Amino acid sequence: MKNDTYTVVFELDDTTGWWAISVKQIPGCYSQSKSLTQGRIRIREALSLSVDNAYEAEFVEELVLPQEVCRALKTVEKVHEKQRRLQLESQRTTAKVASLLNRKFNCGMLDIGELMGLSHQRIGQLTQTIEE
Repeated sequence: MKNDTYTVVFELDDTTGWWAISVKQIPGCYSQSKSLTQGRIRIREALSLSVDNAYEAEFVEELVLPQEVCRALKTVEKVHEKQRRLQLESQRTTAKVASLLNRKFNCGMLDIGELMGLSHQRIGQLTQTIEE
């Protein structure tokens, strides 16, 4: 049996913090909720009054947010991406230094870990990535 797909619109009310939820394809199918999680449950219940397969149906969600929230979320996304890049750079640099200390200066993993503020197990993992 083919599952139907419905577009569910979640619109954040910027004065109350409540979500107004509707199903685009079903006129009059509305609900509201204080959280997205609860809203997904409630809109499915509302949909079940109009269609037989509401609990098997797939939802495509659309979020309607105030512009201020959209801008703030974009800022968070940019910061997270920057953090991911810096973390990768940090791992690569740490691995290179650990490998240098181990190969050139014959330092053991315990000492390297202590020097770098990491566990010797983590140093082992990082140096192993350089060898691969």
